[in-house]
Amino acid sequence: MTDIKSRVIDCIKTAESEDGVESRDDSHLINDLKLDSLDMVEIAMAIETAFSIEIDDSRLNGFQTVGDVVLYVTDAIAEIEG
Repeated sequence: MTDIKSRVIDCIKTAESEDGVESRDDSHLINDLKLDSLDMVEIAMAIETAFSIEIDDSRLNGFQTVGDVVLYVTDAIAEIEG
């Protein structure tokens, strides 16, 4: 999970508009990291490429924290691996 988490955070950092803000599990994507809807689409695309998964648009809008994204990716990978 640590590798997944660090890779997800790397994807998120590519879209962060706030320099120097640490991405933690409880970091709120909008309030803490100042991400907007375009940033979220960029993050989704980066994650889909990095992990070879698909993120449904409706699910993307439900992510509140970094931890939500990490959990989704972890679950998606587990489902693929069976």
